[in-house]
Amino acid sequence: MVDLIVIILVIVISCGMQTKSNNNYLSYLKINNANITPEFNKKQTNYSVTTSEDAISISCSSESSKAKTDGCDKRLEITSNSLVHTIKVTAEDKSVRTYTLNIVKDEVIIPSVVITSDTDDKEVVSEIELSANVIPGNVNVTYQWY
Repeated sequence: MVDLIVIILVIVISCGMQTKSNNNYLSYLKINNANITPEFNKKQTNYSVTTSEDAISISCSSESSKAKTDGCDKRLEITSNSLVHTIKVTAEDKSVRTYTLNIVKDEVIIPSVVITSDTDDKEVVSEIELSANVIPGNVNVTYQWY
């Protein structure tokens, strides 16, 4: 009888002692329409992201099928020059790893265009659509980047 109780206790204790996974890593992180530095490494948690687009798409997945992610598979509208996006990976044992994306929108530099006629009259224009149809033959166009 004592042997049966010991066997039952061993089974009950061993069932309760199963270790839960502590794997809270991402297996991959991809961002469309942007550059990410440094290159993705599951142990690296801080990244710089640069884009000239108005929106980016983030896709990622946890390394463990037992972990849950928050912040993956998102499309972010870039409404300011910079923003921070976090991705949290929660392991089965409830430990959390946070990946931080510092997103910066690159400024698009628009050149100034100096239009000069044969009479040396100058006009500076910050935005202009140039085509062969709008530039007369006696005009020289010079781009100046600022």
